[in-house]
Amino acid sequence: MRLTGSGPGVPLLYAIVAEVVATVSMKAALDLPALAVVVLAGYVASFWCLALTLRRGMGVGKAYGIWGASGIVLAAVLSWAIYGETITPVMGVGFALIAVGVVLVEIGSSGGASPAGVTGSIPVVPMPGDAPLGEADVAEADPLDSDASQDGESR
Repeated sequence: MRLTGSGPGVPLLYAIVAEVVATVSMKAALDLPALAVVVLAGYVASFWCLALTLRRGMGVGKAYGIWGASGIVLAAVLSWAIYGETITPVMGVGFALIAVGVVLVEIGSSGGASPAGVTGSIPVVPMPGDAPLGEADVAEADPLDSDASQDGESR
């Protein structure tokens, strides 16, 4: 099956819908076991579409954040509409915090503002027993590591 659209948004949308359908159907499947097929198919389709989203270039953190957050909110709202489950004011605050979290992940993944001094890269730290660092590795070494820079020892 080919999902239309060139960007990662289309398969991500399908992943969210499939996952929410599967999750909400799970409760009905307790009384009608034939719906287990819908649950299983929904989860398989969801993960397949999530994989397509990643293949089309969206980062794992961003895709999973949007997918998971949307799923939580949509499943709760649909459970309220279909099964009459309660949505409390505290849950409403949680939904708002989820939305803020998704926005922050989006900003962070697109190279937006970050705290002062944070570069977004993780330094390579050799483990005991690793081969000595080469010149290129030393150039990337932590400049705050005063022991290595003062005595000239390689790590």
